[in-house]
Amino acid sequence: FDVMGRLAFGKDYGMLDSGEKHWALQLLSDGMEPLGLNLPTWLFRMLTSVPFLAAGYHKFVRFCTEETVWRVQNDGKKGAGGGMDIMGWLLKAYKDVPHPEQDTMLHADARLIIVAGSDTTAATLTFLFYHLAQEPAIVEQIREELRPLTQGEWHDKDIHNCATLNGAINEALRLHPPVPSGVQRTTPKEGMHIGETFIPGGTQYWMPQYVMGRGKHYPTFEICSTLPFPEN
Repeated sequence: FDVMGRLAFGKDYGMLDSGEKHWALQLLSDGMEPLGLNLPTWLFRMLTSVPFLAAGYHKFVRFCTEETVWRVQNDGKKGAGGGMDIMGWLLKAYKDVPHPEQDTMLHADARLIIVAGSDTTAATLTFLFYHLAQEPAIVEQIREELRPLTQGEWHDKDIHNCATLNGAINEALRLHPPVPSGVQRTTPKEGMHIGETFIPGGTQYWMPQYVMGRGKHYPTFEICSTLPFPEN
């Protein structure tokens, strides 16, 4: 959440310093809970209109809106990213707009940044460190790879092409995709076969990443082939 705050809004929530969770983290969990039902979009929109059914969701939306308003009002000020955070880049498109903080699309972008930048990052890092804790040899490879690139003053772009580090991250993402859904597709009008099963035309289906990542034909990352590969 601290990382998301710095990258998205140029704002420090102070969790690393205080050792305490930010109150908005519970809002994030409450706000995302209805998504676990995997309801059709039209039904989800209807249910969010019923106050007592989606109280946590609405609290989370208000928090995202308040963060957007704060960032717009503090644009260019010290402690607000100096225009180099994600919202700073988005606000460049609102250069001639009187009140960008009132734009619903910007609010939606803020919600996406907060969710994608905190919940998914936390899950990915948790699984990455879990596997690396069981593979000290790979940990040492990553250290050897990073050591010459992180001497003195360095930036994230200096480690973009680290094969072992990227392999470990990608392998963690393959085994434990942090997004709890897949890509939606619709079969062509003539239908299609998946293996020996025929799917009629016009059928909507999901391509779940968790299952795809465990398919026998799905590519693994050779540099981290020793990471545990679950059987199920």
